[in-house]
Amino acid sequence: KVVKMSPMQGFSASIAGVRRRVAAGEAAAAYELAQALADWFPGHADYLDSALAHWMCKQRWGGKPVVLRRGVSGNAEIGSNNSPAATRSALG
Repeated sequence: KVVKMSPMQGFSASIAGVRRRVAAGEAAAAYELAQALADWFPGHADYLDSALAHWMCKQRWGGKPVVLRRGVSGNAEIGSNNSPAATRSALG
């Protein structure tokens, strides 16, 4: 039998498992969980922030927010030739 869980139920089950391991003397389980959360959280926050920004912009201005990224070279959406000259030409 497969039991379906929500993400929060899965998180709670993971925490409970770590608590049992720590109680049994496996202190390293707490450090592993802390590292896993530290690795996971920035992407999770970025995702939530982008969804919130999208909703707020749509409520206030009726459209999606503009996303600006630093350090991205070229623009694949302009065409197959991503040279600076082709980009300038495509942009007018």
